[in-house]
Amino acid sequence: TIRNNKEGYNYLVKNFKSLGIKYIDSIANFITIIFNTEDEAIDLTKYMLNRGIILRHLANFGFSNAIRITIGTKSENSTFIKELEQRMR
Repeated sequence: TIRNNKEGYNYLVKNFKSLGIKYIDSIANFITIIFNTEDEAIDLTKYMLNRGIILRHLANFGFSNAIRITIGTKSENSTFIKELEQRMR
């Protein structure tokens, strides 16, 4: 729903800011996060995939250092952020 998307967006953005992760504002059901290098984007994509979380590396769209994250349910977003925090340590 629209409310779930807005709440999920706010939750993810708040956590991206606290982790120092750059992102592109969005009004869609996804958020694009930006890394300094393509290797960082690839590493996170693989790390998350190994944990059952599918992200879209945007190299085929001309953004080799970016990943698209779909805004999910509260539970999915929470799991993603927990894994992201673990990876960023």
